[in-house]
Amino acid sequence: MTIVTRSWPRLLHPEDAADYVGGKANLSHLIEAHGLKPVRQHKSNTVYDIRDLDTAIDALKTPTKPKKKPNES
Repeated sequence: MTIVTRSWPRLLHPEDAADYVGGKANLSHLIEAHGLKPVRQHKSNTVYDIRDLDTAIDALKTPTKPKKKPNES
């Protein structure tokens, strides 16, 4: 069996960033839930840093404890 791996550039256009994280829905989730922001080189050229994508994905794997309400012990 031959496995072909893709080499990803450091900066990804939104379409490529969506492919990298597994789809547009996943990219939207990372943007909304984890505050992922694009790097803007020019007004018409929006790109995402692959390291920021990796950091946001890693945050998905980190369990978070629900915050206790002030009246709970």
